[in-house]
Amino acid sequence: RLGALLLQGEYVRSRLARQGGTDLQFDGWSAGGTWAVTGEQRRYLRGAGAFGGLERANRAYGVIELAVRYGTLDLQDADVDGGAERSLSVGVNWYPRENVRAMLSHVRVDADRGGRDLDAPDMTLLRLQVQF
Repeated sequence: RLGALLLQGEYVRSRLARQGGTDLQFDGWSAGGTWAVTGEQRRYLRGAGAFGGLERANRAYGVIELAVRYGTLDLQDADVDGGAERSLSVGVNWYPRENVRAMLSHVRVDADRGGRDLDAPDMTLLRLQVQF
């Protein structure tokens, strides 16, 4: 966390031992960040070792946050061709109250399997989250 900017990344690897076949390994990663345009910062929860919600300022219109994320997943190894996928997501989050979040994001996915392109959907998502 650098003030109102939060950067995160992750890497995942799955190893599968098969009887009568070659062991498999799949991996993927993602990197992303958020920036609270209105200047709020995410709380760090020491006991959980994770970042929590945005510190709430006393703003009549709430908190606005921009978000971006890029990720890949490779499900191809040995005789398994589960395909590969890359995705890019950009969005805006609005927190009108401390326990309410509205999220609008656009996601672009590019996938292929066996060297041939699969669908490349574009999705626009609108979500509402209420915590209680």
